Amino acid sequence: MKPRLRLAYIEESEFWDEEILRSAGRIAALYLYDERRHVFCCEMTPSHELYLVGYLTEHHVEDDIQMMMAQATEIGSVQYIHAWQVDGFTRIRRRPGFRDIDPFLIGRIPCTIAMPGAVSRDYDQAIAEMLEYLQLNGFTTT
Repeated sequence: MKPRLRLAYIEESEFWDEEILRSAGRIAALYLYDERRHVFCCEMTPSHELYLVGYLTEHHVEDDIQMMMAQATEIGSVQYIHAWQVDGFTRIRRRPGFRDIDPFLIGRIPCTIAMPGAVSRDYDQAIAEMLEYLQLNGFTTT
């Protein structure tokens, strides 16, 4: 089965240091997952396997804060969340030239967005394309 990659934004501000939050504002972790792939973690309920690919910040942050954030986390780490929970996240449309993908609008986190292209097979390429798209639309990503 061909993968259908999605990017999930999950609010994780509560886990960050006050110094970083003063600069960044709210912080959403960006996770990549294949919505067609389920895993079973010692239970009958299927889960999605979410790979951390970076962070989205409410405000633009300087390079030193981006470095602190990058050093504090392990990009590529995996989180397992029940599929019914992830499938229930708000779905955000991606339209060129519009900031309607802003997850920091009230009620939008957690949320997901489809990855560029009809069928992305290469996770690294899909991540690079999405991060570039977010940066071109004014978001700060690490």
